[in-house]
Amino acid sequence: MDSKEVVKAHQMSYWTQVLHERTMSGEKIEDFCRNRGINKHSYYYWQRKLRDIACSQLAEQNAIRESTDLVPRGFIEIQLTDPVQHPLRTSVATGHGAVRVDIGAIRITANTGYPTEQLAELLKSLAAIC
Repeated sequence: MDSKEVVKAHQMSYWTQVLHERTMSGEKIEDFCRNRGINKHSYYYWQRKLRDIACSQLAEQNAIRESTDLVPRGFIEIQLTDPVQHPLRTSVATGHGAVRVDIGAIRITANTGYPTEQLAELLKSLAAIC
């Protein structure tokens, strides 16, 4: 790590702490800066810079997570809490405008136009049985 990187890391650490202290104080930004001798323009600059960095890091994490997810975007994965009590093999498949749900030996196939309320009721009933 060269000296520029060390200085940048120190500045980011310092301003992260300043922003955190201001948030915890509950003071208005102008009052906080005035009371501590901080230039408010510097405060706003670092607030924006650190937000941009945080947003970029979050976007990168989301991109990595989405690229490694087994569950397609827009769906959620449901895990059984106790596999011993729920030994049935389950799977969900989609394709050709239809949804197929396999629960053990039970298979439910519904086209995408099937009323979701009725499908939800059916799944609740099956969950109670299984």
